[in-house]
Amino acid sequence: MPASRKRNKGKERKAKKAKNARSMMHTIWSSMLASACDHGCAAIPVIGHPVSNFMNDYYMPLILEDSVVSGTGLVKSFRTCPEVWKDDSYREMLVDVLIGIGTNMLLFDVNESGPNFKALRVASVILILEEYGKTKDINLALIGRDTSSKRRILAPGVSSNERDVLKFYRKRVSCKCLKRMHLDAKKIIPKMGKCFNCNDERERVNLSFCSRCMISQYCSRECQVAHWPEHEELCDYASQVHHQSDCISGAIKSIQHRIKHHHRR
Repeated sequence: MPASRKRNKGKERKAKKAKNARSMMHTIWSSMLASACDHGCAAIPVIGHPVSNFMNDYYMPLILEDSVVSGTGLVKSFRTCPEVWKDDSYREMLVDVLIGIGTNMLLFDVNESGPNFKALRVASVILILEEYGKTKDINLALIGRDTSSKRRILAPGVSSNERDVLKFYRKRVSCKCLKRMHLDAKKIIPKMGKCFNCNDERERVNLSFCSRCMISQYCSRECQVAHWPEHEELCDYASQVHHQSDCISGAIKSIQHRIKHHHRR
């Protein structure tokens, strides 16, 4: 057999294998949306749709392998799946798909040892996608003030996660599937947080967060000082991003004020 024909055969086998893998992955995550209630979420995108490609190639492998969803990975998807990030309708469909999957994880994935950490990781990506929809800035979406504070609350390893993650999804579904679970959790689970230095778990009201970056939280001034060498680089970067956000917000408010004043004249 000629070498060129062998290469073509090899390419065909690889393409067929990749197609089969995408089809299998699509079947796996679409089955995670199957339930008696659709929770008010969008229809499942077909194979080959940009949202389906995002789920197949980037997100679901992380969920199935119990990997940590990192900001670096999302920046990579920002480059490899630009149409999903840039198109509002695609991004909203993706958020709907993830909300449906996360809700079903809470309803049907029984975890007697604590909250469903896969649902927490899904929530982390939903937050970033939602924030990007508001700001159209990937940096603000990753470490913006609103995103950072909510991700701090939903960080794995805190005993109130079950209460917080139930609230997160209950606010985003149009059905009442999570209502009873959330109300029961509110009765028995206090709002808890964890110090970023000593990992001491305390009620959230007894923790203070870094006012500069609004990401890290501490149980005492001593812990904040001790954690500074590790925290400094992130704090500097986050404060720069927040300053950029403040400048943009200030400029927008100034323009809106001038337009409003002009119309009154």
